[in-house]
Amino acid sequence: MSGFEKHEAFAIEAVKALLPHVENECTQDDYGRTALSVAAQHGVLPIVQHLVSEFTPPNEEDTVEVYVNLRDKTRNRPVHWACAYGRGDVVDFLLKNGADPTLKNDNKDNALHCAVRGGDVKCVELLLKSHGALTKDKNAQQQTPGELAAARGQPTIAKLLKATVL
Repeated sequence: MSGFEKHEAFAIEAVKALLPHVENECTQDDYGRTALSVAAQHGVLPIVQHLVSEFTPPNEEDTVEVYVNLRDKTRNRPVHWACAYGRGDVVDFLLKNGADPTLKNDNKDNALHCAVRGGDVKCVELLLKSHGALTKDKNAQQQTPGELAAARGQPTIAKLLKATVL
């Protein structure tokens, strides 16, 4: 086991040990981020899986879908963070567990815009497969994800998006 794998294994065990003592998994830090958002950003799939599978709604209205779509102060959700950092395995898991990639952040970026910014083809492909209509959305700069990819010099992603425009 490498040093990183040992560190990750320890982090997972720490989360499992601490979670029963947390009153509410929806607790947010000063930036409005939940533990799920942070784990999604850093791509630690076992922690993301554990947080979602062990989610206990603090009230009747909350569901796993509400939890995976909680926004921070910039209106980013866990799926935005995972896309922006190229965490395809986390994006896939979140989409299968109710993440809504159509929701927009303060920059009016949907998850596909974030995936383009992250430059990860796998994230882009996952989003196109599940929500191809995201290609038409414009952000605050009036750019579609395809226009953003072209502006950022990402020809592979731009071509993929152009071929998928509905």
